[in-house]
Amino acid sequence: MKKVLFIIFISTLILSACSNNEKIEISSPSYMYSKSSNISKELEATLKGTFNKDDNNYEGSLSINDINFEKVLFKHNSLLIAYEGSERMVIGDIYLNKTESQFSIIITEPTLYKKLTNEEFKKEALVISSPASNLEEAIEIEEKLKTME
Repeated sequence: MKKVLFIIFISTLILSACSNNEKIEISSPSYMYSKSSNISKELEATLKGTFNKDDNNYEGSLSINDINFEKVLFKHNSLLIAYEGSERMVIGDIYLNKTESQFSIIITEPTLYKKLTNEEFKKEALVISSPASNLEEAIEIEEKLKTME
C-alpha cells in the first residue's frame, strides 16, 4: 500500500511540474497611435493571465487605462477576442512576444476606438504597443512583432 501511495505521489509531482501553462503579466508604459491621424499618446495597458505552451493560446484579462476586459482570448498574430458573459467582442488583432514581454494591439472595434480617442472610427487602425513611451518605440515594436511567426 505504501508503495502505491508513493507512486501516486511521485506521479502527481511530476505531472504538476510538467505543466504547459505559463503565467504572464505584462504591465508597462504603453503608447497609442494612429498612422493616419494625429492620435499619439502614452497610456497604461496590462495583460494578465495564462499562456498555454501546447497550443500557444492566451487566456486572461486586458486593461487599457480604466477600460477592463475580464476575459480575453488570443494567439499571437490573430484576433483579440473579449468576452463578457455570453457576449463576444472582437477588439482587433494582437501580436505578442512573451519572452520579451512585448505586445501590439491593432484596435478596430468602433466603440472601444471612440472610448480611447473621443473620435469616431474611420476605418483606420489604432495601435497600442507595449512597452513603449514614444511613437518611434511603438512603431518599432509593432513592426518587429508583425514579422514574428
